[in-house]
Amino acid sequence: FTGPIDCLTQTYKKNGVFGLYRGLTSPLLGAMAENATLFVANGFTKRVLNVQEHPTLKDPVPMWKYIISGGTAGICVAFVLTPVELIKCRLQVQNAATGEGAILYKGPLDCLL
Repeated sequence: FTGPIDCLTQTYKKNGVFGLYRGLTSPLLGAMAENATLFVANGFTKRVLNVQEHPTLKDPVPMWKYIISGGTAGICVAFVLTPVELIKCRLQVQNAATGEGAILYKGPLDCLL
């Protein structure tokens, strides 16, 4: 491709409108798993630390509880996000890796196994 417009037009001519969205499933599933893990881990840790649902100025929640719950959520999401990103990167570079344009993986499950 000579640029983004050339990429868009060639992709549209070759694959139609749906060609613009090819490969979108894997990143969408990864983003859903990431967000779900963040919310669940953060909520669970806040529950363990007895963080109030609606703190007031008279009874505030200590900042360290938010730091611990956010940090725990970040650690948990790394275990979900790292394999998803690895699969996505392998799928993106498979044509360049072979040098011949050969397809190594048929999809995310093939790449995982």
